[in-house]
Amino acid sequence: MAMNSILVIALGAAWPVLAQGNTGELRLKVADPNGLGTRASVTVSSAANQYRNAFATSDEGAVDIHVLPYGIYLVRVEKRGFATAQITVEIGSAIAVERTIRLALERGVNVGAHPGYPDRANFGRVEIAMGEAEIEDTVAWQIGRLEAVAGRLGATIVHVKPHGALYNVAVGNQVVARAIGAAVRGDKQLAGGLAGGNACPTLFGLAGSHMIEVWRGMGLRVASEGFADRRYEADGTLRSRKLPDALITDPAEAAEQAVRLALEGGVETICVHGDTPGAADILRACRRALQSCGCG
Repeated sequence: MAMNSILVIALGAAWPVLAQGNTGELRLKVADPNGLGTRASVTVSSAANQYRNAFATSDEGAVDIHVLPYGIYLVRVEKRGFATAQITVEIGSAIAVERTIRLALERGVNVGAHPGYPDRANFGRVEIAMGEAEIEDTVAWQIGRLEAVAGRLGATIVHVKPHGALYNVAVGNQVVARAIGAAVRGDKQLAGGLAGGNACPTLFGLAGSHMIEVWRGMGLRVASEGFADRRYEADGTLRSRKLPDALITDPAEAAEQAVRLALEGGVETICVHGDTPGAADILRACRRALQSCGCG
């Protein structure tokens, strides 16, 4: 059998099991290119959950995996004579995503994707060692998951902004930036959807950084971003959250910085983090200030 033959992974289900707390089940079927079930080795892993386990499918290619903690998992399928196949799946609920999109539609707010490292435990704010292909896969999968829900509700993904540590790494790492750009452009056809399904969204990136240059070079639409609620270093990067003064929580100070970024920093979009203390007051102050100077 030629090594370029492809195994097909059919995702039967990935759902929560309420009776067992925050855990779920995963049901897979592995088939050859002719659609016939086949025995194969399956490895399921999640760096965030510190989980890794190997399974064997039945003669018909089926395998059921139980008691998986909520999170994002990489499923890798191997069989001699076939190219390795892999997909990313999520165990959990899309209820919060659906509710947020509905609220956005009701209020006329654009919907955007915010993909990051698959690390719920640290809210995606800790760097994870991942290869270029792995980053592209997880970003494409996360965007695709959001697109699936958004499309069902009649919404469109307008922009994509990498989250947390992934964003900060991509600021100075062109390989990571390219992987994100490839995912948004839809270079791979992945299970669960992909970002290229609709008109390619705009990528938000740190103003003046290499990530903006990389994405422009890939032919992607970009918007240079500034942060009203974060302090900057002299080189234009964001101050580490590990430092006590990384956040700006005073609405007046944040508004002043937002105006300065808009007028002098080449910034096209301003970020205020939803989990910054007093975020709603900061947003109101920034909006008033930006409108007053003709930038809003």
